[in-house]
Amino acid sequence: MNKYQEALNRIAKYCGVNNGSMFEDDLKTLQELTDRATPKKVVNKHPFKSFGWCPSCNCSISRRHYPKFCGCGQAIDWSE
Repeated sequence: MNKYQEALNRIAKYCGVNNGSMFEDDLKTLQELTDRATPKKVVNKHPFKSFGWCPSCNCSISRRHYPKFCGCGQAIDWSE
């Protein structure tokens, strides 16, 4: 079971109960997952149009195959 599923299970178990830092950590973990799963537009800093930059980790991404995800896990939106 991955950390996102474990966090979701804990929140479901303690739904409606403020359980201190454990609850806040779980919410942050789920927010991280949501942020990575939401496609963000590529940043076009490269002088050549064949590359763009990941908006999360700033790594270069080749437009050759228009990958759906960066190596960091961020979903990528290639639309203009």
